[in-house]
Amino acid sequence: MHVSYNENLTPFLDALEKVIQTTLLDGMRCSVEHAETITPENIERVKKLGGGIALDNKMGIHGDAFVKTHRIEIALYAPRLRDLVNSGIPLPLTTDAFHVSPANPWLALSWVVTGKSVSGFTVLADDNRLARVEGLRL
Repeated sequence: MHVSYNENLTPFLDALEKVIQTTLLDGMRCSVEHAETITPENIERVKKLGGGIALDNKMGIHGDAFVKTHRIEIALYAPRLRDLVNSGIPLPLTTDAFHVSPANPWLALSWVVTGKSVSGFTVLADDNRLARVEGLRL
């Protein structure tokens, strides 16, 4: 099962944890998509549930607009790339195939390594960026 969310993952995780207490899911795992605003606490909850997070390069394409809505301080850690990679949970980096951006994996790689959107605006903090090899692995 997977969920796509924009703001608060907590209600979904609350519900999933309750379901798991009473329902045998027979090896099923959860997958969260579009986790730009995930908190460190919810990263740990997803990990404990044996789930993963699929990220797309939306912030590399539309990060400038995100800044206008949510402030630069939030954008610099949206998503929490370093925390997600360090958590060890399954973490593919996708293009979201035409829903969000062109299906060009190099746009995603450029964004996670340089921290810049396609317009050249910095949307990732220095300590939230990935090395090229880390980006390629995702």
